[in-house]
Formats: sequence, C-alpha cells, structure tokens
Amino acid sequence: MRILYLTQYFNFPDEAGSSRHYQFARAWAEHGHEVTVLTGNVNYKTGDAMENDRFRTYSKRKHEDGFELYRLWVYRHFKGSFKKRLLFFGSYAAHASLIGSVRKRPDVVFASSTPLSIGVPGYVLARRFRVPFVFELRDLWPEAAVAAGVMKDPKWVSRTQSLAQFLYRKADHLVAVTEGIQEGILGHGVPEDKLDLVRNGVDHWMDPDAFADQNPLARFREGRGDRIICLYVGAHGIWNDLSTLVEGARALKDDPRFVFVFVGDGDDRPRLEAQARDYGLDNVHFLGALPKKDAFAAICHSDIALIAASGHEHNRQTLPNKIFDYMAARVPVVVAAGEGEMDRMLKVSEGGWRTPAENGPALAEKLREVAALSAEERNRVGNKGRDFVLEHYYRPRQAETLLRVFGGLTGKDTGIQETSESGSESVEPPIAPERAKEHV
Repeated sequence: MRILYLTQYFNFPDEAGSSRHYQFARAWAEHGHEVTVLTGNVNYKTGDAMENDRFRTYSKRKHEDGFELYRLWVYRHFKGSFKKRLLFFGSYAAHASLIGSVRKRPDVVFASSTPLSIGVPGYVLARRFRVPFVFELRDLWPEAAVAAGVMKDPKWVSRTQSLAQFLYRKADHLVAVTEGIQEGILGHGVPEDKLDLVRNGVDHWMDPDAFADQNPLARFREGRGDRIICLYVGAHGIWNDLSTLVEGARALKDDPRFVFVFVGDGDDRPRLEAQARDYGLDNVHFLGALPKKDAFAAICHSDIALIAASGHEHNRQTLPNKIFDYMAARVPVVVAAGEGEMDRMLKVSEGGWRTPAENGPALAEKLREVAALSAEERNRVGNKGRDFVLEHYYRPRQAETLLRVFGGLTGKDTGIQETSESGSESVEPPIAPERAKEHV
C-alpha cells in the first residue's frame, strides 16, 4: 500500500516528545509499504523549528527506516494565545492540503490528531484522490479544550463541535486511543464497526537493560543508597496538575530520602518553579525537556514514576503515553488522579497505585508506603508492569492492527503473516471497569 500519513507532530527517539508516529511509519515501511509522512517543522514540546527555515515551504528526506518525511512550514509562535494556536493549527492544515495534493496518489490517507483540525487536510486529500480516509483521535475536541480552560467562547465550542461531527461522518474509519475517547465518539452516533481502539504503547527499543550505563539522574543519588527518586516525565501544562506533585514534595520536605525530578517543559513550568521556590523546596528539580531516549534512561534510573491529573470528569478517559514508558522501564507507578482508565490499568497490571486527585499530602503518604517496601517488592511491581505492557501494548503489533484496518478498506495486501504469533495476538487487554473489579 501507499500510505499518506498526516500528523502535525512527529518526533524521533532522539527528540523530545512522543514517538508513536515514528514507530508506526517505521513498522509499516518494514512490512513493505510506501509511507509518506506530512508533518510540521516545529517541535510542540519545545517550540523549536526543525529541518526548515523561513524561506522554504517544506523539507523532504528519505529516512533510513524506509519512509519519506516531509516537514512543512508552520507558524511557530503558538504559546500563550488561543489565536496564535489557531494560526499554528491552520498553517499546517493549509500546507498539508497543498503539498499532499501534488504527491503520488496514495491508497489510504491516515490523519492523527491532535489537533482536531488535522482531519481537514485528511478529508480534503482523501476526496482529492478518492481513497479511504482513516482518522485517529488522540483527544476529544472540543471537550478536552473546554476541560482545560483554553476554549471558553461558546461560539468556538459550537464551531468545533460541528467540525468534529462532520469529520466523524466523513471518515471511512475512526481510531481511538483510549476507552473514554472511544465512548465519546460512539456518543456522536458513530457505528461501532466504524471504530477501532488502538492505545498508546511501548516502542521497540525500550529495553531498560540497554540503559544501565546511561544515568541522567546520577547526581541526585549523591552516593546515598537510601535516596528515593520520584520522577515525572512529560508536558508541564494546565492539563497535568503538577501542583499536586509539588505539594507532595512539600509534605516530604523534611524527609531527606525523597527527591522530586521533573523532566519536560510547557506553559505551566514557570509557575511550578515559582511554587517550589516559594515553598523553599530544595528536594524539587526541573531538568527541562530531554530527547525521548534520554528521558527513558532517566525513568530507568528512578525509583517511583509519577503522574498527576485533576479530578475533572474529562480526565477519567485519559491514559497518557508516559504510563507505558514508565512500565516499560520496570518502575513502579504512582498516579494522583480520580478513578478512571489509568486506575483500572494499574489494578489489572498490578504495576502501581493510585492516590486521590489534587491531594498532595495523600500522595506523600503513598510515597512513604512505597518507599517502605523492600527493593524486591518494588522490583516485583515494576516487573509486573513491564510484562503487562509488553504483552498487550507493543507498538509493532499495534501497527499491524492498523494495517489490517487499511487492508480491509483498500483490499490491498497488508504484508502481515496472519499465522504468525505477533499477527494473531490481541493488543487490547481487558481493562474495562467490570474486569478491573476482579483485581481490587
């Protein structure tokens, strides 16, 4: 097949950010398909431009893994303003529609949000070439933007709802990355047979043993064997409720064993740093964004991996990529959030624990309990998490799931040996609410 892959954000493992799209493009090319990726030339995590300059509409290169990558010029000064973000999203949509229309005719167009607007060039190009349009939803819009407080104007909410419903109708197939997103799409009247669930997952290179000699956190040990490094890796935005982690650090301020390390960047980072300074916390450190492989190395050398999410109803449907990275690194996970999909995953996998959302002292108490466990017990929890995500969320197998969707729509050969073990294994584990109750 010729697959035209649209994603505004595309990161390699040596760049900051998720590498889901790289993993899929690599795997599809490995199966013998011709993959063309149209992406933006700005790293969303850092705001830095990549492989382009202001005098070029796009740059093109054939990657060593077998796919073609086009980095399209986009408006890059998107931080701090809803209107600037619209320019950021709109410039990509316009350029992708233009550049994609003069590429070789694909057999299928696959567009992956966020943002929702990426569905527009996906639909336009699918109509242009008269081929199937597959739309992947990694967040629900406008629901997510309203929950985060970045979209407040009722007119924009209404417009975004109309666009979402239009794209749901026009797509030949839809893909959701969480159960909550799946339920939200079905709530718009989308038939179940038009929708597949393919969650985030574990990259092919994520072997913690390979990072034994690469330790970005070595300075925090300071020769102390009892030091407990609590690590957060990911965006520092209003979605993430990282204030709860800072409050947890405040509650453990007088316990010299605990150190909190934040890896990543985002609009909320200056406020969080100011909060830590105001509390006089010398047990909190902000390292900024790291390339994906360096961030994974940091996870491998931490003791407890952290996630926080506000108690907002919307966050019940979240299952961030970092939880898969944490488990792949064999590190116990502690999530400060409400009940929902993350909580169910922790219960079924036995790879970690949940504490209440927006409650720093409760988080601190749970961290004390985890620290009191023997090293053998913490290792057991970490190993259970890794075994679970490798069995159910290995990205090369998830890529095969999507190839089967494309093959069903186009009638083309998927290049997958259906009798192989990897081809027959399900990528979706039983973490529905009724299954999770068995593990409480």
